[in-house]
Amino acid sequence: MRCRTVVLAATLQTLSSCALLILSSSTAVGLVPEPPSRGWIIELSPQERQSVVNLLQAGQFTQLDQRYGTFQRQYEQGQMNDRDLTLQYQAFYDTSPENEAYLNQWVTKNSKSYPARLARGIYNRKLGEKKRGFAFAKDTPPENMVELSKYLAMADKDLVDSLSLSQKPIVTLLHLVNSSMMRGDKERSLAWLNFAKRIDPVNYGVRRRYLLTLTPRWGGLYDEMWRFLKACQDQRTSAEYLRIFESEIYLDQAKSYAERDQREKALPGFYPIFTDG
Repeated sequence: MRCRTVVLAATLQTLSSCALLILSSSTAVGLVPEPPSRGWIIELSPQERQSVVNLLQAGQFTQLDQRYGTFQRQYEQGQMNDRDLTLQYQAFYDTSPENEAYLNQWVTKNSKSYPARLARGIYNRKLGEKKRGFAFAKDTPPENMVELSKYLAMADKDLVDSLSLSQKPIVTLLHLVNSSMMRGDKERSLAWLNFAKRIDPVNYGVRRRYLLTLTPRWGGLYDEMWRFLKACQDQRTSAEYLRIFESEIYLDQAKSYAERDQREKALPGFYPIFTDG
């Protein structure tokens, strides 16, 4: 319980900081649809990330399989939640070119390794996002969008193949929702959400990511976001998660106001975030 409370407090503090930054900014023209999540909510420490990368680049694939196999079993046995499991895979957000060859070697050595296929899928998805850039679609060169599609296709192949390699591939589903969002495929995003709900009805990560696909900047509506939040409430989602989901809606609304240079209209909606209750 203490761990969840600390995470919630850190999350809301970050959301509040983002809100204040948006509301105090003199301009919001530079805001983008979904910026990199550096410092967002909670992250795997740099030391832990580097430890995993060191194992990868040393070709210690058996040790990596054991490490992530242990995490996966802990999740499946209820000893770890999906958020903590997802964090462990942040080491593969490192899109350094040299990592590609090592990930390929890992998959070649054990093509039935769930962590290997998932890790390479994550790497290619993040690389696709990097190739695209984080500007609005209208400001993104066509060749960048081609690169995005190329790497998302590579990522999806590994991610979809990994689904059959685990009883509860919840981290895979999170990244498939991400990939579908980048493609603008709302039906596929919903299908992955429903898959995730079947294996983990109270998951955090996939539901949070699906909520973000409903933002107007991704072709959704705020009414859809509020309806989804209500559905989460009806499913007896934890109060901590509901608080975070609600705060995401307020934050995106503030971004929208700021982009139209109407920051004063966002302030009333941020009261629930600032007051934490």
